[in-house]
Amino acid sequence: MPCSFASHLNKEEDLHQRRERLFYEHLGNLPVLEHYPTLFITYYPDNELHKQRVLDLANQLTVAKIPQQNIYIDEWTNRPGSEYTTPQHSDLIFKSDKVLVIGSLGLKENYEKGKGVITQEIENLRSRSAFQGPRGLIPTFFDGEAREVFPQGLVNLSSRSLAGNYYLRFFDLLIDIYGLNPRDNPIKLIFEEFKRRLNNLPQETLLPYKGRLQQEHQERIQKEKEVWDKTLLSPNQITQCLEYTQSKNTKLEKKKMNKDSVKKIKSELIMPIEPILLERSKIIKKMRKFFKEKLDITTIALTGVGGSGKTTIARYYAQYQEAPVNWEINAETEETLLQSFETLGYALPKTKREQNLLKELGKLENNKQKREKLILFVREKLKTYSGWLLVYDNVDKFMDIAEYFPRNHESWGRGQVIITTRNSHIISNNYVNHVVQVNELSSSEKLDLFLKIRKRKQSKELTKFQKDEAGNFLNHIPSFPLDVSIAAHYFNANEISYEEYLKYLKEYSKNFEMLQQNILREVSEYNKTRYSIISLSMKQMIDTDKNFLSLLILISLLDSQNIPRSLLNIYKDNTIVDSFVFDLKKYSLITGETLPHSSLLPAISLHRSTQEISLAYLLNILNSKEYNQLFMLAVLNLEDYIYDALEKEDFVKMKLLVSHCESFLNHKSLVSEGVEGLISGALGCIYYYQCNYEKAENLLKQGLKNLDKYDNKNYPKIAQFSLYLGNVYRSLGNYRKSIDLLKISLKTYKKQPENHAGIARSLGYLGYAFREVGNYEKSKKLLEKGFSIYRAHVPEDSIPVAWISAHLGMTCRELGNYEESKRLLEKSLETYEKYPGNHVGVAWILGHLGIVHLKEEKYEEAKDLFERASRIYRKYFSNNHPYVNWTTSYLGVIHTKLGNHQKSKNFLENSLKIYQENEVTNYFEIARVLRSLGQLFTEQDMLDMAEKFITESIVMYQQRQHPESYASLEALAGIYQRRSLYALSNKDLEKFHYFKKKAIDHLKLSLNIMKKYFPAEFPLKSKIHKKIYEVSTYKIDELLNNLSTINRQDELV
Repeated sequence: MPCSFASHLNKEEDLHQRRERLFYEHLGNLPVLEHYPTLFITYYPDNELHKQRVLDLANQLTVAKIPQQNIYIDEWTNRPGSEYTTPQHSDLIFKSDKVLVIGSLGLKENYEKGKGVITQEIENLRSRSAFQGPRGLIPTFFDGEAREVFPQGLVNLSSRSLAGNYYLRFFDLLIDIYGLNPRDNPIKLIFEEFKRRLNNLPQETLLPYKGRLQQEHQERIQKEKEVWDKTLLSPNQITQCLEYTQSKNTKLEKKKMNKDSVKKIKSELIMPIEPILLERSKIIKKMRKFFKEKLDITTIALTGVGGSGKTTIARYYAQYQEAPVNWEINAETEETLLQSFETLGYALPKTKREQNLLKELGKLENNKQKREKLILFVREKLKTYSGWLLVYDNVDKFMDIAEYFPRNHESWGRGQVIITTRNSHIISNNYVNHVVQVNELSSSEKLDLFLKIRKRKQSKELTKFQKDEAGNFLNHIPSFPLDVSIAAHYFNANEISYEEYLKYLKEYSKNFEMLQQNILREVSEYNKTRYSIISLSMKQMIDTDKNFLSLLILISLLDSQNIPRSLLNIYKDNTIVDSFVFDLKKYSLITGETLPHSSLLPAISLHRSTQEISLAYLLNILNSKEYNQLFMLAVLNLEDYIYDALEKEDFVKMKLLVSHCESFLNHKSLVSEGVEGLISGALGCIYYYQCNYEKAENLLKQGLKNLDKYDNKNYPKIAQFSLYLGNVYRSLGNYRKSIDLLKISLKTYKKQPENHAGIARSLGYLGYAFREVGNYEKSKKLLEKGFSIYRAHVPEDSIPVAWISAHLGMTCRELGNYEESKRLLEKSLETYEKYPGNHVGVAWILGHLGIVHLKEEKYEEAKDLFERASRIYRKYFSNNHPYVNWTTSYLGVIHTKLGNHQKSKNFLENSLKIYQENEVTNYFEIARVLRSLGQLFTEQDMLDMAEKFITESIVMYQQRQHPESYASLEALAGIYQRRSLYALSNKDLEKFHYFKKKAIDHLKLSLNIMKKYFPAEFPLKSKIHKKIYEVSTYKIDELLNNLSTINRQDELV
């Protein structure tokens, strides 16, 4: 070994000790986190050195504060005369939060040969990936590249290399294990300080194993020789070529480099001509910002659906860069990748020896050898250029370009990379620093591009009519450059109207598709239409898994936005749905996704054009029998999902389902009248819960009509639709119709004695209706009967039991049994609070508990309960929604009782306005708020206003013979009682006796209603009796003496 190298080795070993101390010092300074993951480390013990490196890594992780008991290292046993055989803790792969898979030649070879238990070990990893997702797996390797040390099953996962600067890369690995944000995390400050101090040391190669530098150097030289070992050159020629390539310190090579650096190597980038080029300035600005980061290799991925303009943006950015090598690589197929690299190889300046070498490579018939040697050649040449730019266009998945991709600057030099891909999963790749989503064009961008191509003039030069006409047309086509460009060029080539084009677009005929492709070929190098992009993606997905076909049918019939994951999960199991969503993301067919940890229901959204094309494609490839089978499966699963949401009163699901049901029904040519009736009725049930009674009535009537025509023996649906239509009429105040329909529902349910839930629910709603008309005893009997059926057939803590228990509690409240009412309502509340998606049900119970406390004159408690209910309702509904308004009106009543008259007035007047503006509001609610306003004005001695409002309330109640009129009559009696006292204080005895009599008469009317509708023990009866006695036995002298102390403020009658 040359003396200079030995000197360098000694120096390196001394530096290593300093770096190692610095490394462990900063590991010890890491902050203690609240939670540490459990970590399973699996590896194949190729040799003692490799085994020691794994153990050292585990030890360093414990120094980094991960508790020792959280780290499981796979232990291997061996038999005499045999290699290592058995991993001891493989079951922990499934239990640990993270799995560190240490790559090596032994791991790869044993797996690919199927030798030993290691095969089962990798299968365990695959099983974990399938059931728990790939995120917990962290493939890690010390040397080489991932493809060299991992079996094919793991190559496609993002891996973490510890080669090169081991210490810095260890911190990156630590961030992966912790699952932290790389740019914002609690260990960032320690990491930055370590990096700063490390950079202050001399920057020779940083290896963590002293005494190994010479060995590593020799191994690297040997590896490079092995790569070339099968060329047509002699061993002597290979050695000479390698020596020449590596002699970069000679004067001759320096001169060659200087000469090369002047010449720019640039691929031909085809761009739209300037007059029709749309500048995406926001995206370009973002890219420039990211590329300013001082990294050895900075990689940006442009992701988006096909035709969104990714390639044009990448080329637009690249054409203005002064990089010494600026090259686009067509990554669409393995053949185009190899061809692009070969072209790059020939474009790079070469010595005569290198030219000969490339000629020899061209003669190789073994593609694998040719590929490996070509890649080695290109990367060695790129190392001689600083600041190169490579564009990998149309990447499907990262593993396709892994061999061709510059992962570290030691092998490739320093530069920048742009990837264009539809695969949004690229975001999880460790080698991609930033992802820029190429979204839809804005309305102004669409119009600008369209008119540039169509009119060859700027949009500002057009008349307002022309702009509006074009803008209206563009609102009906996908908002991507491809679609806008095709449309504009189509109009330039054919004299048709906007309406005709939209008709062709909707029909997706083969002739129209071919014409679009021909136009594209004439005007650009791009020949994929929107239909061809989507249909190819659909085909590839179905080829991957036949289960995806039925899922595609389902999502093609729904609204494209916010499709609940849980709807897909009742159709197929979770693993299949995960794979399905994974593939939708892979082809950038998903525009948005709400995740499980968000406050919303996990859902996916698609481009509307994607959904339309998907349905057209599926109808094209399926025969009528296949389609009808899949269509009916979609109908049945959608129905099941709707009724599950209704049964559980899941308002979040119901809100999402409205648009999906409406979209489903809009497919008139596909939906039979029988199916239309089923979905219409189900949608009517949802509209009932949303208080949209007009729509609910029409849809439920339509559903019943269609059932009578096509399926009159479908008793469960007839009973269900009758039940909800009865509920609609109850809510509208038409109690006669309501009770009649609810009786029909109960009778129909009884035709299926086994349908206990249906019978109990119809009894419950019938009891609800009788409570509303004041027949409290009948209500109580029906509810108790339904309650006993539910308890006999469904769990005690289920929503149905809680629902009917709450209604029974409300009836007990109206009967004056407040303690029993509270007990039932509080028990119901406990159940509702167990179900996370039932916040609206919780608010409903809180409000009715508040009414009990109000009747008990516990005003502060009542206020607290209604305020909690209001907060919950406002999370799900607008301020003028009936549920929100109900709490507003009761808060007004409570503030009257608490003496907060201005607050009360604001609440009640606002509530009355909302009720009166809603055409379908139940008269009962308006009458109640009118009475509450009258009582407020009575407290303020505004007796004329008070009498006006309360009289209106009485008229509304009496028109429908509702017993609640007793409370309004009592309130009016209170006004007359006040008037009589004011008359007496003025010594107007005639008016005193007149108003006294009116007060007594109205109290007696109130008492008569109570006797008719309420049980003998009704507590308010005694209260009215007491009032009648007090007013009847007024002693004038005594009253005058008391009134002389009152400072009367208001005008008397």
